[in-house]
Amino acid sequence: MPLSEYVKPLREKSLFWHHLRVENGRPHAGAVADCMRRSRAANHYAIRYITKNEDNIQCERIITAYENNDTHNFWTEVKKGRASRSVRCRTVDGLSNENDIAQLFASSYKDLYTSLVRLIMNTS
Repeated sequence: MPLSEYVKPLREKSLFWHHLRVENGRPHAGAVADCMRRSRAANHYAIRYITKNEDNIQCERIITAYENNDTHNFWTEVKKGRASRSVRCRTVDGLSNENDIAQLFASSYKDLYTSLVRLIMNTS
């Protein structure tokens, strides 16, 4: 998720006041220094807010795209959400070895397949 679209105006304002302060000899007190501090604090607050609420912001963007019938942006946002959460499970039914987990899945699918074959054979 691009932070820039939310933070860009605050960042530009912060940089403006920073450059103005530098041009005025870096005063530690006064209106220019106070404005620079406030704008920098607002920029940092926005970054922290976005970082903490990234999931909610992502959901709002998906909802907005859906409400506006914007299918391209809707699916783009959905894909972004999926990509950032690709986490592999390390344990399955108490097993953590990859071979043991593979055998567990193989056994489960074999049982499922044979039960479906029996069901089909009994109904025909």
